[in-house]
Amino acid sequence: MRDPGVEYTWLVETSDDGSDWWTATHPVHRDQDSGGMEWAVSAEEVAERVLARQFTALRGERDWDWEELWFRVTVWDHANACDWAGWQQPPYLPEKAGCTPQTYGAYLRHHGAEPHAVEVRVPRQVRAAVHSPTGPGLAVAP
Repeated sequence: MRDPGVEYTWLVETSDDGSDWWTATHPVHRDQDSGGMEWAVSAEEVAERVLARQFTALRGERDWDWEELWFRVTVWDHANACDWAGWQQPPYLPEKAGCTPQTYGAYLRHHGAEPHAVEVRVPRQVRAAVHSPTGPGLAVAP
């Protein structure tokens, strides 16, 4: 039986230039795919899965101008992110913070919780992943 791992919180953001980031809101789907929670063995695993899902969703997308956007996914082990002892009140767990799984990543970012993984893809990488014949996040077989 596989170890279910740890529950992680993730947040996807986009940027025009890699310096100013905003929540990755789609003009039709809104922010339903910009954050969430899921179980994994590592934060890096979550980041890769989230990016692969984002890029798969972009295949065939004709209404959203994504080709020149940067994508960043930030991942927290939210139980440990709430143990952070900085200069301010550490963030609360989702239930006490009044957050949904989709909004909890933005809450952690706002409260300065240190992430466990951050993955960034520049526009060239995004286009390559979306248009890859093997699919986003999949390696080409030798």
